[in-house]
Amino acid sequence: MNVELLNRWLSWAAIALPLLTVVASAGALYTRSILNARAAAELDALKPWRLSADQRTKLTEELRLLPAGRVVFSHRLMDGDGRDFAEELAAAFEAVGWSLGGIGGSSLNDLPGRVTVAIAAESAESLLQTTDRVCDAMNKAGVSCGGDLQPNSLGGPLERDTLYVVIGRKPRRL
Repeated sequence: MNVELLNRWLSWAAIALPLLTVVASAGALYTRSILNARAAAELDALKPWRLSADQRTKLTEELRLLPAGRVVFSHRLMDGDGRDFAEELAAAFEAVGWSLGGIGGSSLNDLPGRVTVAIAAESAESLLQTTDRVCDAMNKAGVSCGGDLQPNSLGGPLERDTLYVVIGRKPRRL
């Protein structure tokens, strides 16, 4: 074999191999960033649904502007995250003078990532306006509020002149 040809091939290999190493390293870094983002999303999905301190402060500020009444919280059946979130919301309502009628896991509503507010049809007209304002207060505090409930989806009839806050399931973003 010709020594000059071998020398030429080795020179090209000395240039190409480091370039291939750089390309392979960049690919590995890119793949690692994708895997880290997926792992972070999976971990976030496992975290409990909580009110941040800022959300709690904003919600209580907004609720202070509303007439206090009786409120019941309903979360999905067998939903521990929903119950914990309902308890946090209930604490904010109680802090500004609302009367807590209970927290229960009787909802059949999905409401992914949000809550909604409802009243019995025979409730006072003023409570209907309060319902809209409570939902607005939650939205201003960063708690997504809105949507309709399925008929007969709260495990019993709604009590007159009582505001119902229905907690959906925690958003799962994977």
